[in-house]
Amino acid sequence: MNRITIAVVCRFLNLSLPLMGLCLFCSCNGAGALRGSTPSPDDPAAGLLPMPETGARRATLHAEEVRKTPDLVAFWDFQEPGGEDRVSKGPVPYRLREQAGAVERIAPRGGAPFGPHAALLKERQWLRVPRTEMGDLDIHGPDARVTVIAWLVRHMKSDDNCEAVAGVWDEPLNKRQYCLFISIPRNKHHPLQPLFDRVSGHVSDVGGPTPGFPKCRDVARSRTAVPHDEWPCIGFTYDGKEVRAYYNGRFELFEGNNPYAFPNGIYDGGREGVAFRVGVSDEVRPSRNWFAGVLGGLAVFKRALGDEEMLRLAVATEELRRSTSDPTDGRKNGVDRN
Repeated sequence: MNRITIAVVCRFLNLSLPLMGLCLFCSCNGAGALRGSTPSPDDPAAGLLPMPETGARRATLHAEEVRKTPDLVAFWDFQEPGGEDRVSKGPVPYRLREQAGAVERIAPRGGAPFGPHAALLKERQWLRVPRTEMGDLDIHGPDARVTVIAWLVRHMKSDDNCEAVAGVWDEPLNKRQYCLFISIPRNKHHPLQPLFDRVSGHVSDVGGPTPGFPKCRDVARSRTAVPHDEWPCIGFTYDGKEVRAYYNGRFELFEGNNPYAFPNGIYDGGREGVAFRVGVSDEVRPSRNWFAGVLGGLAVFKRALGDEEMLRLAVATEELRRSTSDPTDGRKNGVDRN
């Protein structure tokens, strides 16, 4: 019986895809894989499972997992072509608008976390949701709770400044609320010894610098450094008491850094507050803490997700990390040198 005949029979019997895959596998490799005997380690069938889900199906399941997580505010999967707004797939279609030219859509080798495509954000490009359209993205107040998660590939850039991934943050205007960064070098507990390349969950209750410090120093930082040219999942949570930084869904205890105690709530920027921005912390200074790299997904929640939830959502990039060490196929486009 050939594979076409088996597939037709399986469809007629209404067998599930995994069972259909198992039948096809047996037709090609003999029935030995189904016998009670244990295959030899040298047997090419050893350890094989029924037909795996396709990349497209897997990406769909990952996206559904994000959308069904309670208290979702926004979720962008970055499948739209360059030149178009990136529209949230969450309960409200928040529109991220391109700044400084079209943000290129690429098809990374091995796929992206939530579909075949991702956004290539070059240095000095960014995206934004205007303040007047932010809705629940304007998270603030003494009872504020927030989680920000990003599935991304970090590229090298032309300076060593920290990298603003996403949030509501503006240093020159003293309109800081919350923001996911990479590589905030110092916090209040470690003001002298810099620490680079860590996931950095930044919050502010005053909008300006932390009292007694030249800049905002209220930040949780991961123990593990964020690599370049790989697919990590990074994020942070704030539950009204402490900020926690996560690398690949895992919280790492790190004295003086993670967690970071902060029972003060989040600053209310009011009508004069700033936009929700992706890839930049402000829109005034020549150096604006640019992020350069590939964005595969971005989510914001209006509560602090638990450890198990963070780990579950981080799975979206796990297989991508295993499948390729260079997801952009050799393209180092973090800096536009033309």
